[in-house]
Amino acid sequence: MVRLLCFDTETSELLSDKTKDTCKIVQLSWITYNTITQEQEENDFILNINQEVTNSHIHRISTEMSSKGYDFSDIHQMFFDDLRECDFLLGHNLKYDLNMLECELFRLEEYDLIDELYAKRYKDTMLIGAKNNRGKYPTLIGLHEKLFIQPFDGAHSAIEDVRATLACYLEMTS
Repeated sequence: MVRLLCFDTETSELLSDKTKDTCKIVQLSWITYNTITQEQEENDFILNINQEVTNSHIHRISTEMSSKGYDFSDIHQMFFDDLRECDFLLGHNLKYDLNMLECELFRLEEYDLIDELYAKRYKDTMLIGAKNNRGKYPTLIGLHEKLFIQPFDGAHSAIEDVRATLACYLEMTS
């Protein structure tokens, strides 16, 4: 049996060296998926970041919506409980999402969890998709359109991106 954890984040702003102290996860979503039974479990959380969300035009999560969300400190253990049961992590442009989790865990001084996160094997649909795209990194929307001849609804909602990423991965590896 192979179990994977596919996840995505939406953030308060674009992560860079200048914003690493202020950029926060406003939505964390993941699906655990069993490749044998095809059973899956979805988790989707809007997070209260206690600051303004400056890029809600991208993911449609406003400062007001965030203020009613969960604290990362209250849900990160659920993520890691699921991660420990999985054989590998899956994402699209996974390095960005891993860096965001690392920032949040660093703020909580959860250094052992950072080590645990990076010790896990991972697969990135952006990198897999580049092999069939003359080495160019496809966007998730572009990859989905190439594989399924249609876009997916709700792009830039972490849960919709996770569903699309999982679908693309399963299509590319079947």
